[in-house]
Amino acid sequence: MINLIKSLGRGIITHRIPLFQLFLVVAGIFLLINATFFIASFNPKSCTFCHYMQPYYDNWKTSSHKDISCVKCHTYGLRFLYVSLPTYIAGTYDPRPRTEIENRVCMKYGCHSERILKGKVRFKGSIIFDHKDHLGKLRRGLELRCTSCHSQIVQGKHIAVTEKVCYVCHFKGAAKGQSATACPSCHGMPTKIVEHEGFTFSHESYLNLGVACNQCHVNISEGSGDVPKERCFSCHIQRMEEYGHSKFLHDKHVKEHKVDCLSCHTEIKHGNIQMTKPLEVTCEKCHRKSHSPQKEMYMGTSGKGVRDIPSRMFAAQVSCDGCHTSVDYTKAVGTLSMEGKSIVVEKKACVICHGKGYDLMLEDWKKAIDNEVKIFAPLLQIAEETIQQSGKGGNALTKAKDLLKDARFNYTFVKEGKGVHNIEYAVRLLKAAADQIDNAMKLRNKDAMPVARDALIGTPDNYCMTLCHARLGMPKKMIFENMTLDFTHEVHSKDLGIGCTRCHSPEKHKMRIIEKEGCMNCHHKQRDIECVHCHQTQKLFQQGSVGGYGVFPMERILKEMPDAMAERVKCKDCHDLTQKDHSIASIKNKCVGCHGKGYDDKIIQWEKDLLNAQSNLTLKLTESKGKLVQAQKDMKDTRRAEELCHEAETNLRLVERTNGVHNLKYAKILLEQAMARVNQIQDVLKQ
Repeated sequence: MINLIKSLGRGIITHRIPLFQLFLVVAGIFLLINATFFIASFNPKSCTFCHYMQPYYDNWKTSSHKDISCVKCHTYGLRFLYVSLPTYIAGTYDPRPRTEIENRVCMKYGCHSERILKGKVRFKGSIIFDHKDHLGKLRRGLELRCTSCHSQIVQGKHIAVTEKVCYVCHFKGAAKGQSATACPSCHGMPTKIVEHEGFTFSHESYLNLGVACNQCHVNISEGSGDVPKERCFSCHIQRMEEYGHSKFLHDKHVKEHKVDCLSCHTEIKHGNIQMTKPLEVTCEKCHRKSHSPQKEMYMGTSGKGVRDIPSRMFAAQVSCDGCHTSVDYTKAVGTLSMEGKSIVVEKKACVICHGKGYDLMLEDWKKAIDNEVKIFAPLLQIAEETIQQSGKGGNALTKAKDLLKDARFNYTFVKEGKGVHNIEYAVRLLKAAADQIDNAMKLRNKDAMPVARDALIGTPDNYCMTLCHARLGMPKKMIFENMTLDFTHEVHSKDLGIGCTRCHSPEKHKMRIIEKEGCMNCHHKQRDIECVHCHQTQKLFQQGSVGGYGVFPMERILKEMPDAMAERVKCKDCHDLTQKDHSIASIKNKCVGCHGKGYDDKIIQWEKDLLNAQSNLTLKLTESKGKLVQAQKDMKDTRRAEELCHEAETNLRLVERTNGVHNLKYAKILLEQAMARVNQIQDVLKQ
């Protein structure tokens, strides 16, 4: 055997030149054939010779990509050049078409490089879509690819968007009648006037009241979007150890490999919307009119010169007998009466649904409306008599009479419709009536004085306090999210006398209209206002006493851990209150003035480190929450995991709200302890 090997070696050495020439010829032929395969691949038709993909080819020919060769998107490197012939001869190639298209292929120069910068676009005419939000950010904690939405499996099309994929993300895990991302994220705020079961209304009126979409659209999707284990077995055999670990599975299947969502998830359908049955405000049975003012007042419609404002109770689908609950045979006027008996309002119904104080609020409403009607009657009568006796004629007199006719309608509407059925609408009707009288009188005499108005209809602010917050009060403390600081209503409204509409919209309840700049005009220009009045949380954080979880083994709440500058440096030593920007980048030069060269870069680095730590913690926390939800579905005991999740999130929010550089050591410990708790969650759930 040894002699044979030696003899073979000598033969190779002796004939090495002919053998080398033969090798070059064979290799050349091999490469030539492979190169032919490679060149042929630039012709899309050639793909159909090996792969079962005639439908894909036909779809491509009629698509917007019909002038682009397959290999422009389905890239093949040198490996394809070397292995095409051997795999074809051996029959080891996969005849089923399977490919992965990376984002960089779609967004390279000359293709869709600027698609992300274009902002919002319309999908199917009405759906709002922004590529930047879907590709530049994590969606529900997961990373998407271009081909997550632009799928190759759409029947009759090529690289088209299938909305079925959208539904998996937007509706999986959502409660009935809701989407996981909220309806306006795709549909925006509806503006059209719609008609449902004979009732015409504006979406805007209901949205202004804060009515949720699912209050009327009770069922908007079908299907769960779950992943049955059987679908895993179509690709994997007995590899189920990570089943239920959604973040890991999405990273592997979607982020690293382009697997169509519907290959794993069951289908969710959306579009066949089930509406709630319209509220039957059957006032006619009691008040015996086809269009009773009580009904129209409750629905917030039919006023002159006033937009529709449905009662919040009507928007919540509360029918008449939700409040009119007590039978009284002695009353027949001013109550809901039927078949010789009256059904009166019981104040305890207010308390049962809304809580203590609402029964007294109802009395306030009655007194306020009765008083307004009483005051308004003679004012309207005087105006009507004045215009009637006017010597002027023509268009001016006609317009004045029309205005007074509208004012009379609004006044009568409030009186007969009982303004308490829709107190907000009633007040606006009386305001409109007062304006209509003023405009009518000015047509007669441009110097005419406006009619007297009391505080309720004469100012935009008194409505809030007189009819609601005088009884209910206001939140003593709340977080002003735009500036992550504490806010006290009492100081602003009671002590300083600032009107509600200085900060809140008079049109939409609870809507804040003041921005950060408006607050700064007072707070940063008046030197007698201490920073701690607004930034108390930041001050406590600097002193190391704001709270949090962790640090000492035997204690749960952090002990005080003040920053070195907490007592010696004031806020104004670093922050220039005359400037709008108070970011770290804007104040870094102050560091150099006190500490020396290099501290400007150091504080920027501190901020970057904290932001990176917060980002990593947020991702891990999101992943742990997903596992926690799955564990709850599996009926596991998750109490300890929920506690750890709460503690971790508390620490994270403290650092986010206070800007950790105010006390770097404290911030780092909070984040470290938060991360330790997140890691514990996974261990707890495995038990």
